Parts: sequence; structure tokens; C-alpha cells
Amino acid sequence: MKDGLSLEKPKSIWNRDLKLNIRPVFAGLTKAVISTIALDAKEAASSIVEVAESIGLDSKPEEIAFKLIKDSLLDALLSLTRESVSYLNPDEMKIEALSKAISEKLGNTSIKIDQDFFEYPGGSCFLQDIKEMYSLWLERIGATKEAANSISQRLPSYFVYSIASEWRSNQKLYQVLAEISDSPFSLAERREDDWLLYFSYLKRRTNENIFDEPFGLSQIYVKLNAYYVKKAESCDEVTLTSDAGNAQRICVDLAEELSDWLSVGDKHDPLRVISGGPGSGKSSFTKIFCRDVAEKGLAKPIYIPLHLIDPTREITSEIERFVRDEGLLAFNPLEMSRKEDKLLIVFDGLDELASMGKVAAQVARDFVIAVERMLERRNLGSNPIFALISGREVIVQENETEFRRPRQLLTILPYWMPETDRLKYGDPKNLLNEDLRDKWWTTYGELIGADYAGLPRALRTSEINEITSQPLLNYLVALSYKRGKLNFNKKLNLNSVYADLVQAVHERGYEKSRTYRPISHVNFRDFLRVLEEVGLAAWHSSDGRSTSVREIMSHCRQSGLESLLKSFTEGAEAGVTKLLAAFFFRRNGEVVGDDAAFVFTHKSFGEYLTAMRLVRGLDRVINERKRRINDPDDGMDVVDALAFWLKLAGPAPLTKYLQLFLSREISQYSVEKLEEWQSILCELCSHAIEKMMPVERIGNLNFLKSVSYDANASTALIISLNACAVALKRVSDLTLSSNISIGNFLRRVCPQRTGPRSPLLYTALSYMNFSNQCLDMADLYGANLENSLLNGVVAHFTTFSSANLRNVSFVGANVGWSRFEGGTLHNTNFEESYMRDCVIEGNVVACNFNGSKLNGVTAESASFRKCSFTSACIDGVRFKPGKLHECDFEGAYVGPGRKVMLKWYYRGVESGDIVGAIQFVSRDEVMN
Repeated sequence: MKDGLSLEKPKSIWNRDLKLNIRPVFAGLTKAVISTIALDAKEAASSIVEVAESIGLDSKPEEIAFKLIKDSLLDALLSLTRESVSYLNPDEMKIEALSKAISEKLGNTSIKIDQDFFEYPGGSCFLQDIKEMYSLWLERIGATKEAANSISQRLPSYFVYSIASEWRSNQKLYQVLAEISDSPFSLAERREDDWLLYFSYLKRRTNENIFDEPFGLSQIYVKLNAYYVKKAESCDEVTLTSDAGNAQRICVDLAEELSDWLSVGDKHDPLRVISGGPGSGKSSFTKIFCRDVAEKGLAKPIYIPLHLIDPTREITSEIERFVRDEGLLAFNPLEMSRKEDKLLIVFDGLDELASMGKVAAQVARDFVIAVERMLERRNLGSNPIFALISGREVIVQENETEFRRPRQLLTILPYWMPETDRLKYGDPKNLLNEDLRDKWWTTYGELIGADYAGLPRALRTSEINEITSQPLLNYLVALSYKRGKLNFNKKLNLNSVYADLVQAVHERGYEKSRTYRPISHVNFRDFLRVLEEVGLAAWHSSDGRSTSVREIMSHCRQSGLESLLKSFTEGAEAGVTKLLAAFFFRRNGEVVGDDAAFVFTHKSFGEYLTAMRLVRGLDRVINERKRRINDPDDGMDVVDALAFWLKLAGPAPLTKYLQLFLSREISQYSVEKLEEWQSILCELCSHAIEKMMPVERIGNLNFLKSVSYDANASTALIISLNACAVALKRVSDLTLSSNISIGNFLRRVCPQRTGPRSPLLYTALSYMNFSNQCLDMADLYGANLENSLLNGVVAHFTTFSSANLRNVSFVGANVGWSRFEGGTLHNTNFEESYMRDCVIEGNVVACNFNGSKLNGVTAESASFRKCSFTSACIDGVRFKPGKLHECDFEGAYVGPGRKVMLKWYYRGVESGDIVGAIQFVSRDEVMN
């Protein structure tokens, strides 16, 4: 190994006309920042070109080395500053004196180009001086001291990526430096150089600022815990009513668990899956874990966001296309001749595969199977491949049968949970005893210059514990708490937190020190209105997360918002681009113009905006119907109103999470308004149920699309009606002309199930009046019918298993041969109902069976408490002794010769759990 090349700033070089002094770096950086704030990309680029050096192949090594460092440093500083531009104030930029100080600082610094520099460029001594000067520069142009420090701390990882990229793009020029040092970047092969560049890219990704903060993910990240299910050794066959009571949840440190798995390196156990709800930290963890895996040398990781690949194609070729198109590696990491000992492919966002046009669960299932087959096939050789998949819990649960190996499925746990919940987990390392919120808030306070000794007392309340326990929601609460305008003493939900943040972003447009000036002249209502249209465009694009300028423009034109967009300084398209750049969006890819794509930083924000847009659409529909009711020449008739709703809610199905946002938003309205909404929505739902949605009004829809639009819009309408009913706690009375209307509707809009998960519509059947409807052989498994009226229904052989039947009235109903296993039977009224040969299982509490016909009911697996069976026919009912408590059987009757079958009765009377005398009647009386 030769001695390193000591790079001073010699006079012979510094005074030459090569412009190698450091002052232009910060001068050019400042010009670029000003241009970036003005959103003038062309001017920003020209500012950088002014600083570039013209050095040829015959230049001295010192000059070439200095160019490498200076150009890389400029690129790193510019990238970092552009991300943090909202913290800068161009009116305060006084550069000359500061640039001179920085130049002098660098001028007194020796930069040594040797093996250590190539291996650890981010740890170079001179970079520490640059960090200090950069922090000072940021303060001088408007950043707070805390923000400047947080931003400058991210410089080393950016510099590493920039210098590696610069070397690769000008390798011929820098070859002379490779000859001076034995082996640049400590590895001789180009292949390893590519891996090093990619690893620096992964590290930089974890240091990119999150949302609009001056700090990066790695600075605020707090470790996550997870659990796996340790199944009993008995049969693990999955059925609709399978009981997981014999399984135990074991808590683990998520990163430690996966690191141990990789360290073992069993190629016969190559797959792990991470599951978690929205905002649970899945994507953050996968990015941090990839970085750590690369740094520790456990494996060579490849991070792949699943919305960027096509799962319908052959997976190996898709990975090759991804790394090539994204410019990550210059070779295919899965080629058969590869020499890597261990490769880890991380697929982030299993739920994103819903955007491919099929049912999300089926797309995800096909993809998981394809990954497993690829791993099985490729791991026949000596160099194993491992895979880690992350996804929302709903999608992962749909595919749970694919993950049969021990500890294969890991579900992320919240930062904190109450003691009653902690008792449900096996926790050998006592991980759950630590409240991770305290650690997060302490770190957050240090980064923003606030004195937080853990979670603030005002936020340590039962009302918002569930919110602050989730990583993303906890962060959003922190933003609102710092803002100081949200009342945390009132009942809080994610809708109110997001509403406060939208208000905060709009107010920033008026602050002189901020850079959201393109929106500074737009009032809040219009600002929110455009954001809602962006959310709707993303939802209609089917993945709920991304959209393009073209799609936004189309939606805005249809909603009459084009003039609002044109009020932005550079026309409609520029208006959209500026709005997205100003808020919590990130540009996706390098495409510009109409096809430029934008992705929500977090999917739940898009869901919130979509819900807001749907509620605004409902308000329009309700007002138009009220006008028509008052004046036949004004407003919309029923068909017009449904056609309007169809355009909003028909193109895409609601999701569970979007439903939550929608229901929470509706529930915030006044009682008077909700009563108006419920009345008119009952009218609209009745028409949609019996006569379908007016899909013929849309045009250019084939049959399958028409069916989909009808199902999506009808489901969204009934969910909206249900939200009103739940908020009012009042039953919705539909006006139906036929006793088969509901049965026909359910079969029309609810597809054949492929497992225990029920259609989303089934969650919104509470507080509904379905009295006298025929539901013979209906599948209502898992339906939420709480507080609904089913008086006089005819429902032979109907499945009510796992359904919520709390406070449901079945008075006079005919439900013979139906099944009630595993559901919620609490205060359910079966008075005078016909229940011959039904199956009842689970806990039955305070239910009324007075006067009902229970002939032949199977109830051996049911426990009854405080139930009344007065005057009921219980002939042939199979109760289990000891399973009836505080039950009344006064006047209940059985047929002749049944005394021997009443052991349960005599035992209950003896123990005092049963009161009332049972009668013995003739066979004819039993059969009547």
C-alpha cells in the first residue's frame, strides 16, 4: 500500500484559474436554494453549473482529487438543503462574509486521500469542519439552531452517497486516484463498488427528512417490538370458526429477531413477514433494518417498495428491471452466477398490490406464492436468498395460511399498551414494561430544542393513549401539540389531528420565513378543497396512495376547480405541482409534466382527504335533495343524486381504514344535521337497493365495470347511512316494496367469500330495519347487526355465526335451522320466534326467548346467563348441565317422556341457577 495523497489547498492550485476555492460552493448553493424556493429548476441547475470545474485527464492528481471532493460536497449540500428548504428564509441570505469564513475554515484543513478515506469517506476529519460551517450557514439564512444542527448531522451519509455517485459517473477521470491508492472503496471489483454505492444510498434514505422536519428518520427512529404466535402442537387446520385460544403470543425485539434469523442463515427457512396496521412503523423499520443489515454485513439487502413493481410478471425479471430502472445496481443481483454469500430482498407494502386491478387479497396471495417458489428454486444452490415482506395486517391475515413455519409471521406491537393487554403476551425479556413513547418524545425534544422528559403529562390520558401508542399517529400528535391549537382535553381522534395539520400547513403559507408562498393567497376552504380532490384522485387510481398531475387536473376540471388551480402563478399544472411540493407528498420517479407522479408520505393521509371529499359530496347530495323536496323545479331528483354519488364513490371500493375516517367525520356533525342526512340517505339507499345505481348515466362502462361501480357506490352509501345511525343511535327505516329486496341486494353486491373475512358492507348493517324481509339461506357470517330490527324475518338455514347480534330484535322471526355459533348474543330478543333445530354456541347473555319455539335446538356448547325462556317450547333442546345461570323457565314446556332429558334442569334448580316450573304437554301441543 502506498502512502496516502495529502491534499492541501496549495497556492499554485488555489490561485490558478480553475475556481477551486470553496466560496463558490456556498455561493452556488445559496443561489440554488433561492431558485428552489421560487420553484425555478432551470435557474437552480445553472447555479450548480457555475461552480463546476473544467478539469481534464491531464490534470494533476491533487486537482482531480479536489474536484472529486468539492463536486461531491456540493451535491450533498444541495440535496440536503433542498429537502430542508422550508426552514430557510431567502430574505436573510447574506452570503459574502459567511462564504469567506467557510473558505478560510476549509483552507486550514488538510484532506488526506488514502485507503481510510475510500473506506470511510463520511468519517473524514474535514467533514466535521464542514458540518460546523454548514450549521452556521443554515442559521444565518433563517434556520433555528436546533433545526440547523439536525440538518447538518445528516451531511456525512449524503456525502458518502454523492462521492460514490460522482466516482461512478466520472470513473475514467478519477482512475488516476485509484492508481495512487491500491483499491478505491477497499474493494477491487466493480460489482462490489456497486454494492457500496447502493449501501450508501440505503443509508442516505434513512437520513432523508421525514415530512417537513429538519431531522431524518434515523435520528428520530425508536426500536419496535413485535410478536409471533406460538401454536399448540394440535392440528392447525384453519376453519371459519377456528379458535386461537390455545396459541400464545410471544413478544420479541423485531430487529433482534430478524437479525438472529439472518445470522442462522437456514436456506430452508428463507421467508419472514412483518404485519402491522397503518402507521405502525412497517416501512420505517424495513428501511432502518436494510441499512443495519448492510452495515453489520449480515447480508446484502435490496429494498423494494411493492407499488413500484408488477407482481403479475416473473418475479426474478421484475427485480432485475427494478434495480436497473431505478439505477441502483449495474447488474442483476439474482443472476445465477452471482457470488454473494447471502442476499436479502425486502418487499415493502404487500397491500400496495391492490393497485394492480384484482382483488387485493388474491394479488397478494399470488405474489407470496411466487416469492416462496422463487426462494425454493434459487436456494437449491450454495448462495441462499432470503426475503422479508411487510404489509398491512388485513392483507397479511388474508394470506396467513401461507405462513406456516414457526416465527415466520411477526406482528408489530405499539409503543405502549395497558397492563391488561400486556398480560396476553409472553414477554421473557420484559420488553413491554418499557413505554417507548417516553424514549421517542425525549429524542424529539432534543431534535427540536424542546424540554420533553418523555411523553408530556397532558398527553398521558386514556382518551388518546391508543393514538400516541402508534408511531405515525404519535408523531402527528406531536406536531399538533407543538402547534398548541388543538384541545387535548376533549375526545381526540385522527381526523381532528389531520385537520389541525392541514390548517397548520395553510397558515405556513402566510409566514414570511416559510416557503409555501404559492398558496399564500388561497383561502383555507379552497386550499382544503383542492387537497380533497388530490385524495380522491389517488383513491380512484386504486392504490389510494399515488396520483399524477394529469389525474388531478381531470378531477379538478370535473369538479369546477380549474380556475382555482390557475390562480397559482404559473397556470394549472404548475399550481398542482406547487401544492403537492408544499405539503406531505413526495415525487415518485423522474417523470415530469402531466404524467409526473406524486405519492402520499403516508397512505392514511390520502384516506383522510378522500373521506373529507366523500363527506363534502354527501353534503352536496343532501342539500340538492332538500331543494328538490321544497321546489320540484330545483335541486336533484333521486336518480340525479345517485348519479352524482356514483361518480364519486363508484370507481374504487372503500377500505376498512377509509371507512373509519368517513364514519368519524360524519359523526362530528350536529344532531339536527345528522337527522336530515339519515332521512334522505334512507331514501337514496332504498332506491339503490331495489333499483341499482344509475350506472347508465356514467357511459363507457362495460358490464363488469358497471357491476363494480354499483357495488362500490351502494356500499359507500350504506356505510354513510350507518355512520349517521350510529352517531344518532337511531334505527334507519328503509322504504322497500318487496320482502326479498335485502336478500337480492346482498347477493348482488357481496361476492363469494374465500375465507372468514366478511365484505366491508357487513360492518355497516347495525341500526337497520330489516323487518319482514326474506333472508332464507343468507350468509351473514361476521355481520354487525347490532341494534337492528329483524322482526318477522324469514331466515331458514341462515348463517349468523360470528355475527354481532347485540340488542337485535327477532320478535316473531322464523329462523329455523339457522346457525348462531360464536356470535355476540347479548340482550337479543327472540320472543315468539321459531327456532327449530338451530345451533347456538358461545356466551348468551340477557336474551329473551319467551314464547319461542326451540324444538331440537343444539345448545350444548352454549352458556346462558340471565336469559328468559318463559312459555317457550324447549322440547328436545340439548342444554349442558352447569351452563345455565340465573335463567327463568317459568311455563316453558316439553313433550311427554322427556323427563329423562332434563338433568340440566333439575341440577340448575337445585343449585339455584334456574327458576320457574317446566310443564309437560302432549305431542300435539309441542308440534303446534
